[in-house]
Amino acid sequence: GHSLGGALAQLLALDARRVLGPRATISMYSFGAPRVGNRAFAHLYNYAVPQSFRVVLRNDVVSTLPGPPFYMHGGQEVIVDYRGNLKCDPSFVEKVFRPARRSIRDHLLRNYLVALDRCAAAAAAAAAASRFDA
Repeated sequence: GHSLGGALAQLLALDARRVLGPRATISMYSFGAPRVGNRAFAHLYNYAVPQSFRVVLRNDVVSTLPGPPFYMHGGQEVIVDYRGNLKCDPSFVEKVFRPARRSIRDHLLRNYLVALDRCAAAAAAAAAASRFDA
């Protein structure tokens, strides 16, 4: 889901885990989602839905809302940008030194699609280059 739909996708994934039990395969992908719950919720969510990925376009302001300390993200963060770069689960240092997220433009779904297309093209080019080198 995108934006509020991404927040609802987290709630649905957690509820699906409760209803379907531990053997069910549940994955969740969100794009530009706001924070959903507090620290306890995030820990429970990460335990219950380990295959959970929050895709964030580098400067998307909505992904920073509502602010800490009362709200915390669940799931693994995946940062994408317009150059085709993709960073999974950035370190604490990378999070501290990244630019402030202040862009509403970067929250638009069409811009997520542009960035993800560029990531896919970069990955395809890297795969082709590695086959050529082998």
